[in-house]
Amino acid sequence: MSRELEEIAALLSSSAPQLLGEPIEERARSEDKTVWSVGGCVVRRANSAPVRDLFRREHRLLHHVRGRVSLGVPTPLFITATGEFDILEKAPGEPVAFEWWASLDAVSQEGIASHFGRFLAEFHELFPLETASAMGFERSFWPPSASWIETRLRGRLDSPERRSLLEDLLRVAPWLHEEASLRFCSTTTSAITMRASVRMGSRSSAPSTSPTRASEIPTAISGTRSPASRSPRP
Repeated sequence: MSRELEEIAALLSSSAPQLLGEPIEERARSEDKTVWSVGGCVVRRANSAPVRDLFRREHRLLHHVRGRVSLGVPTPLFITATGEFDILEKAPGEPVAFEWWASLDAVSQEGIASHFGRFLAEFHELFPLETASAMGFERSFWPPSASWIETRLRGRLDSPERRSLLEDLLRVAPWLHEEASLRFCSTTTSAITMRASVRMGSRSSAPSTSPTRASEIPTAISGTRSPASRSPRP
């Protein structure tokens, strides 16, 4: 077992013992985060400090909306104090491919769109400006700032055309911020809409060749378990 999987097994042992014995399957990996599927839950690891802040903010958001919107949302079960690791129970629903929507008849499409529209309206009602600000969603949170774009892309552009694209993005970033201040509450929507009832399947960039059982390493990682997720230890 790799060091990374040992850490995941330790996390489950101390924070979600009900998942011990479930296969641990890597679902996605990037420079920002790594995602594993464990039973009906998702374990995520933030690979950078900004993403850890996003994880903590997302847990606050999910606790705030749970039971108050008409679509199912993930249940936050646990997050470490640093925000490096978290555990979410998947939202109810089935993963689908993009082709699924086109295969539906017009009546079904209209019904789903109407339901999703109600969800968005409910979501926006729950996040007036003062609520969103208190939860850490600042006016500059999204769209990305010029410095964010430059930090992410500088040194990765290997042609004059791509470097020109970066310069264009840096020029337009201040305007994006100006627009964002007029429709601030919509910035909170992206953190949850893609995790609503109808979930899109994750693609793995480096899947494991075989699942690893969570019960193999029973060590502990400290953090905060959500009150609703507490279960008796075996």
